Amino acid sequence: MISGFAQNGRCRQALNLFHEMQRAHWGGGSTHVNEAVPFKGKPLQVSLNNALVHIYSSCGAVDKAYRVFKSMSWRTTISWTSMIMGFAKQSRGKEVLDVFQWMLRVAIDEVRPDEITFDGVLCACSHARYVIEVRHYFNSMNEKWRNEPTIEHYECMVDLLSRAGYLDEAFELVELMRMKPNEAANEAKH
Repeated sequence: MISGFAQNGRCRQALNLFHEMQRAHWGGGSTHVNEAVPFKGKPLQVSLNNALVHIYSSCGAVDKAYRVFKSMSWRTTISWTSMIMGFAKQSRGKEVLDVFQWMLRVAIDEVRPDEITFDGVLCACSHARYVIEVRHYFNSMNEKWRNEPTIEHYECMVDLLSRAGYLDEAFELVELMRMKPNEAANEAKH
């Protein structure tokens, strides 16, 4: 329910419900779920922390989200992706790269970047015009992480290359795409 509020832009209700649940069930006034959950059940603890990261990020309080994220003793792909998307929505490309590179350093079988993770990384880097980084991560999607690029990933690449003045490369990429580009990608090549 908390995530539903946050996803629908009802941030105040999401935070109020979280704090109400905290008072009713956990007590103590802790601001981090790590401290509030009375047992060490990792799935519940991670899910609640993920919800809190999502709520804070959705409400524009990405620094609070990052404090919760850093306090987590165990993170899933959803945890990492939620934090990356939170920074991406605030156009904080450097922080997106920092968190993504941290994720890659600790990547294990259960925690690997997925299509949504790459959406956040590529779009944030595109808006920050990090050409070298975007090329590297776009190429590593399939080669290293076995994530087939989607139309959205290609659009981020075409957008970045066009913004950075690499129009010939943007056009070549549109021509090489396995799927049909939408109007935005077609407009970038003109």
